[in-house]
Amino acid sequence: MNPSPPPPGAQPPTVTEGPSFPATTRVLATAIVVAIIATAWPVVAQDLAQRDSPLLLGAGLAAAFVAAGYHTIMTSRTGIDGERVYQTGLLAKEMPIRTITQVRLVHVPGLRWLIVPRLVAKAGGLRTLSFPTADPQVLYAFRALAYGQQPDDPAQDGEG
Repeated sequence: MNPSPPPPGAQPPTVTEGPSFPATTRVLATAIVVAIIATAWPVVAQDLAQRDSPLLLGAGLAAAFVAAGYHTIMTSRTGIDGERVYQTGLLAKEMPIRTITQVRLVHVPGLRWLIVPRLVAKAGGLRTLSFPTADPQVLYAFRALAYGQQPDDPAQDGEG
């Protein structure tokens, strides 16, 4: 079981930041968005011809939702410094390390390309945030925060 709260001295002293999602997730997201557009376009074109406002409104809202999710996957970055864990992007989030009461590192060695590693941090009663990362250095810092120790080589995270 992970320590709760994090042990003293486990916080990394420098800022470490990297992409939140790996390249395979970004490629898969692109393929899904292209498939959605290819599938939806004939229906939307027909609705445009018929000027069916409710369907166009629904299609527009769905498109905005998909675009927001795609933008988040493509551009968000996760980082950790001595004071906070954060994720940038459309819906930026951060949690001061001093307020964290429980951490859980979700990481499946060998499947980082499919299951994005993440730090799940809980602060206080109901506030729980998840910070995904595709960067080995950020994962290394997350491991230090979760377990209070670091392996000898940050490049080796159980993938070998």
